[in-house]
Amino acid sequence: GRKCRNQTVLIGGLIESPGFGGGALKGGNKGYIPGNSSTLNLTISKLFTLREAVALSSLAPSAFVSSFTPLSSEWLPKYRYVSPGDHEQLGGEGEGSCANAPPSSSSSSSSSSSSSSSSSSSSSSCASPPPSADPDAFYMGDGGDVQNADLIGMLQRKVRSVVVFHNSEVALKPRADFDPFQRKPKADDIADDLACFFGINIPDAVVDYKRNQVFREDDFPDVVTRLQEAQAEGRGAVATTSLVTVENSWYGIEAGFRCNVTWVYLSRASQWEDQLGADVRKLVTPKKNPDDPSSTPSHGMLKNFPNYGTFSQLRLKPPQANLLAELSTWVIHANQELFEAALS
Repeated sequence: GRKCRNQTVLIGGLIESPGFGGGALKGGNKGYIPGNSSTLNLTISKLFTLREAVALSSLAPSAFVSSFTPLSSEWLPKYRYVSPGDHEQLGGEGEGSCANAPPSSSSSSSSSSSSSSSSSSSSSSCASPPPSADPDAFYMGDGGDVQNADLIGMLQRKVRSVVVFHNSEVALKPRADFDPFQRKPKADDIADDLACFFGINIPDAVVDYKRNQVFREDDFPDVVTRLQEAQAEGRGAVATTSLVTVENSWYGIEAGFRCNVTWVYLSRASQWEDQLGADVRKLVTPKKNPDDPSSTPSHGMLKNFPNYGTFSQLRLKPPQANLLAELSTWVIHANQELFEAALS
């Protein structure tokens, strides 16, 4: 038979993969506390290795499979997950635990790429929930099906200043075509994975961003307007906004946390284009509506530049990639003061 052995491993930082495949936490630990050491006693029933992580990170069809087909159990791997910060999964006696309370009942739940609906109940008068008998099980897939930019992960860790790069295939529409104070965005106005942070869900048959609200919806128009103004000036769509979180119980975000978010939305930059040589400038400038910053080349090697298709243009040739790198570097230098303030 297969021999089993105990092994003590010191982990830290942002790496939480040992939580995948684990059973309920044992002992008197109180979860991960930023800045302090914590001990996690896990019983690993199914390893989540680098091989699985690499494969799942690009399993984009998982959302469609789990939402619109009966094939989830056949096509998608399923892992139990216990978060180091999830106090509902903590066992043992000690501060914040209920040693004599009955365990809560939890049900396995299924949806795409870590997105699920779980239920638990408990009849306890303790200050914090009793330990779960077993963590929920999730179908796993491409993380982009539920969140692309890990802004929520930064907020979970109470990071006060965050720089978010949105490299979307959806070009940001200018104010003349999309006034966020007048109407909600459509699919071709702005990236849905940015709007979702403000509780605005642009319909999409594949991804599931409906649980991602962390800021007030009323703050969305101001963020978009600042990006549009920067884009119109020709220095790239970059803006820093001060925001306060709203409660998101799904991801464990508390209300009232104030942070600065520097948004970097991939877009054309007319000041950069003006500095290019004539031949290159001709390639990057669309023939149709060249003065519209959301208009991109419709054909040729630089089709859609800089908002390359994330499905249709997966393999960029050196000129395509190099020009995108040059643009991104220039935008950072053009907004040097914003980045220095964000990272100081």
